[in-house]
Amino acid sequence: MNVRWSLSSHVLITLVVCCIGTISDAQRVVAQDVATDDFKTIEFSGRSFTLPPPTLNTQQSAKEQLDAMQSLVGKAKWKAFTRDSAVAPVEIDLDYLRDEADQRIGHSVHMAFLVHASFDSLRDQDVTSKITGGGAEKDRWTGRLLTEEEREKNNATLSDDETLVMFAVPLLDKVELQGVIRVARDESEDELTYRFHLDPGFDSPSGISPNGWKRIDADSDEMTVPYKGLAGYLSIQRLSEPAETCFVEARVLMHEPQEWFNGSNFLRSKLPLMMQEIARNFRRRVAK
Repeated sequence: MNVRWSLSSHVLITLVVCCIGTISDAQRVVAQDVATDDFKTIEFSGRSFTLPPPTLNTQQSAKEQLDAMQSLVGKAKWKAFTRDSAVAPVEIDLDYLRDEADQRIGHSVHMAFLVHASFDSLRDQDVTSKITGGGAEKDRWTGRLLTEEEREKNNATLSDDETLVMFAVPLLDKVELQGVIRVARDESEDELTYRFHLDPGFDSPSGISPNGWKRIDADSDEMTVPYKGLAGYLSIQRLSEPAETCFVEARVLMHEPQEWFNGSNFLRSKLPLMMQEIARNFRRRVAK
């Protein structure tokens, strides 16, 4: 199964949904808890980093949901945040991941927004295509499911709710990141969550490209540099109030080697506008 998407430099967050998009036609499964340590924690540069849990969960009452969202967004901004508009605000929180010497080594990315559509309608749609969109745009992201032969050759086992995706994605026309991501889908009556992490079992794989990166302008025979440190999730939660509304949330932890952009803020500076564009496009496509 081969899939190719055209994206407009959505980088970190679209990396999440594109990996998920590869399995959009796979059988749906219901799992009570797929948030194992592998999906929650990444390790690189001598440090470990853990993803915070989603803001909402299925055990919360309507009031508890409201309190949690208002705590995240702020009561002063709540009315604007809940507006039924493609350009309603998106809650964005960016933070650096740092090593023991307090040097920047990566990013913690968090975005959340509301979509005025029923949870059942979103669950029945191809959610990932609504987020990523299509068309002949600038960046080219490629991915495919690993074959059974490739999994066996690399002693890779899967639970019923998991799949393995081999990908290659350009980051801001400077670096190409590649590797194998393990994706799990967790679905209940009120929540749909995709979790992913770069699978360390493919750091030195047999028969396929390893987890790594290289410069896009590099010679074709240049060795791929090993890469570790990528995990995240995308969660869509049914809300009790406002009715017929869903809370969409994504978090990503990502290692950024100093060599990518010479230690500058180049990647981070692009993220807020990218995430706002993702939310707006998603709302517009859902409304069609």
